[in-house]
Amino acid sequence: MAEQYLQNNLSCKYTSFIKKWFYSLNETLIPKSVINKCILVGEKPSWDDGCVTIIKQSISEFPSENIFLIQRLFYLCKKINEKSNINKMDAFNLAVVLSPTICFTKDDYNFTMKDPNKMVKLTNSINKVFSEIIKNYDTIFDNHY
Repeated sequence: MAEQYLQNNLSCKYTSFIKKWFYSLNETLIPKSVINKCILVGEKPSWDDGCVTIIKQSISEFPSENIFLIQRLFYLCKKINEKSNINKMDAFNLAVVLSPTICFTKDDYNFTMKDPNKMVKLTNSINKVFSEIIKNYDTIFDNHY
């Protein structure tokens, strides 16, 4: 029991550290131009091959360091999603947790919180896309790790 508590507590410290690191960046991990494409794709009624093409092309426009990190981050999410029956973190739940951290800076939050409805709409679209990226990781990243 105590060991489980320590493991859970340690996980919280790691995730808190990572989240603070992302928020300390001057720019988001995902470029604003790509976030805008994600929003447009997320507003589509269904996910199709055209969405995959747009996302793959958008990721190819990232700086190489960002691609490296995004690919590994989504790979981790894919692996967590594979155990969602145990950990309750399916692709959408992971997207909800992940998207604000890698798509928005503190300044973005301050700006968009002036219009919370806009923030909710943007976040919902991004969550939908991130969820699909996690579920379609092998197609989007061509089975690379």
